[in-house]
This record gives sequence, C-alpha cells and structure tokens, in this order.
Amino acid sequence: MQKYGATDGWRVLICNRIREKKAFTTIQSNGAHQIHFETSVNPCCVKSQQNKNISCPDKHVFTSGPFYVNLTFRIVFDEPIYQATAKTRCKQHGASLVTIDTAEKQTYLRYILQKCPEYSVQDYWIDGYDEVGDNKSWKYSDGRNMTMNNIIFWASYAPTDESERCVRMRKLDDYFWNDQNCLFHFGYICEKVK
Repeated sequence: MQKYGATDGWRVLICNRIREKKAFTTIQSNGAHQIHFETSVNPCCVKSQQNKNISCPDKHVFTSGPFYVNLTFRIVFDEPIYQATAKTRCKQHGASLVTIDTAEKQTYLRYILQKCPEYSVQDYWIDGYDEVGDNKSWKYSDGRNMTMNNIIFWASYAPTDESERCVRMRKLDDYFWNDQNCLFHFGYICEKVK
C-alpha cells in the first residue's frame, strides 16, 4: 500500500509495512454491529522533490525543518548520555526531547540523520517511554499515546523487550524507532518553539 501526501511543496511517498491488524466491533445507536480494522504501519521509505535543498544543520544549533515555521531542532551527536539526562540537557536550552508525532517530523529527521555524515554516526534518544513495561503502553512525556492516528515509526521487529522502556532512533534500522534500556548512552534530539 502506498500513501501520497504533500506539505509545503514536499511530495512525500510513504511505503507502509503493516505490523499489526486488529479487528474490533462497535454497536451503533440503532443496534447494528460495525466491524472496524485498526492497522499499525511503519513508513519505510520517503521520496521528496526538495530534499536536495535541505542543508545539514550546524553542530549544536537550533534549526528549522521545512514543515515547521515555529519549531526548531537541535541534534547532539558528540555527547552520548542517558535518556533522562538528555531531557535535562534539552530543558537547559529551553527545549524538550523531540516528540515525533507526525510523519513529516519523522521523515525530516530521518533524512537529516541519514544525509549528514556528522549526524549519521550513532543512535538518538527521542521522547517516549513504556509506562507499564508491557511493550503496549508507549506514551509521550505529555501523556499522549504514541500510536495516535495509527501512525508509529517502529522498526519492523520492535518493540521487543519489556525491560527496554525508552525509545531511540536506531541507525541500524535506518533511524526507525527501537526500544532500549534507558541507561544506555546515545546522542539526542531537542526541539523548541521559536
């Protein structure tokens, strides 16, 4: 299945890998039963007309992506730290650990991490945690469920381990998400409103 969308002149092609398909039934007010399907998908490739116009952001500088007028990102690759410490460092700059809650944000950050040699050296902490430890209760720091709108960005096999309760963008998975023990050291990505 392929979905097409356009945002700010970008043409985005998302190839979907279906991870899970659930059927559930609801009863409508007239007593009729309606079957719904909920599918979790992973975008696995992105094509863009304007990717060639994106330059690599300067080291440790907050820069805007093409989709965001009032949001900036800071990628820190040379200071691998725990996820909790990464959250603290972002706060010291008036920012927060990046919350990837749209396909556009995932696409932009994946592109930068893959294209820019200085950033494509390791994995990166992003916002997200499994509050229960069951691989089903993934939340953002603000309490929202990480599978909103059935769009998630896990690697095809992840999450895998109930003891790994934090989320990283993993280099070996083309910067799709992977669950990880929160005490590992990785780079991190901050975001803040201009």
